[in-house]
Amino acid sequence: MRDIFPEFYTPTNDEFDKLWQEALVVVDANVLLSLFRHQKKVVSEIIGLLNVLRDRLWLPRQVGLEFHRNRHSVIFSLEKPYNRIDELISKLSANFSADIKKLSSEFRYHPTLDFKKLLESVQHFVSSVTEYTAGTQKELPGEADVEALLQQIAALFDGRVGDGIQDKSRLIKDARERFKNKIPPGYMDVDKPDAEAIGDFIIWEEMIAHATKEKRPIIFITDDAKEDWIQRVSGRTIGPRPELIREFRDRTSQAFYLYNLPHFLEQARGRKIGEVSAETVRDAEVVSTAQAGQAQAPSRAAELTRELKSVDEFLRNHEMQRVQALQKFKSLGKQIEIMPDFGGGVHAHPRRTYWDDLRRSYEETEEELEYLTKLVVDASHERANLAFELQRLTGSDVP
Repeated sequence: MRDIFPEFYTPTNDEFDKLWQEALVVVDANVLLSLFRHQKKVVSEIIGLLNVLRDRLWLPRQVGLEFHRNRHSVIFSLEKPYNRIDELISKLSANFSADIKKLSSEFRYHPTLDFKKLLESVQHFVSSVTEYTAGTQKELPGEADVEALLQQIAALFDGRVGDGIQDKSRLIKDARERFKNKIPPGYMDVDKPDAEAIGDFIIWEEMIAHATKEKRPIIFITDDAKEDWIQRVSGRTIGPRPELIREFRDRTSQAFYLYNLPHFLEQARGRKIGEVSAETVRDAEVVSTAQAGQAQAPSRAAELTRELKSVDEFLRNHEMQRVQALQKFKSLGKQIEIMPDFGGGVHAHPRRTYWDDLRRSYEETEEELEYLTKLVVDASHERANLAFELQRLTGSDVP
């Protein structure tokens, strides 16, 4: 059965050995861009490993485009946390100091609290954070470091870049059909403009074309952790999507396998290819995990925006119903206030039934009001949580 459904089985040790001996190695743009986020020692070891594999490296043209288009934003993004920390510290210091001064005015003489020491503690904390961030900011790669790394990356792929695919209109048409049916890869980018949405699909088609031409298998190194590349079950990563392995084999008669950077480094270290330390594998794991989260942020932000829109619509409708129920409840309450006392006589008052119906309606409206109020409160909490997560992802205030 394994020979009929090979995509559902982990390759054997012999199959992995053959793959590592024969496969072309394709590095995704997100992995190349991550080199700007690693420490110098880690970068040196990764570049060294790729140099060992240099004769087998190959770069899809789309990967090269994405790398060059995004490298400046990645480099400049390293400064962003420092700016955010400066803003946070300024707000914290100003708000805390103002509140402490108000308290010191209200409780001018307190037997145990020294408000002056509290203020001094805050100022000491701010100074410590500022000193730390200023020191680490100096360690960021300068222009010379960035240029040197860029030249090293460029040298790795000299004469090893694909020609690309010219018929983009056909690709867009094919991609739309595949995305509609959730055929990997690329459908997780369906909400992006066409030129961006088909990026992964272009890389896929380039790899298939090149593997067919060269009659060689491919190892693809990517830190893209979206479900249109990676198979997950109950939160656990299984490996490349089986559909990818099957399609690659059917169209090229070659094997395909996918690693994220830390797993690739770990495998290379185990096979004694290059000089990769355990520290480099661990550092790659940290950066890979963070990068995967950042890569998924736009799609998660779009999902959160849709959820917020739905919750807002729910809130509008049910708040309107709640207001109507409240008005009805108040109106019935006023009528009940003037309800006559019918006493305990055995003879029914001619309007007793009317007033009983009125009280029953009042009680039912009260229950409806409590129910609607709970719905609105719960939905408001849900909206607040969604807005908080969206603000954390985008860094922008959510109205």
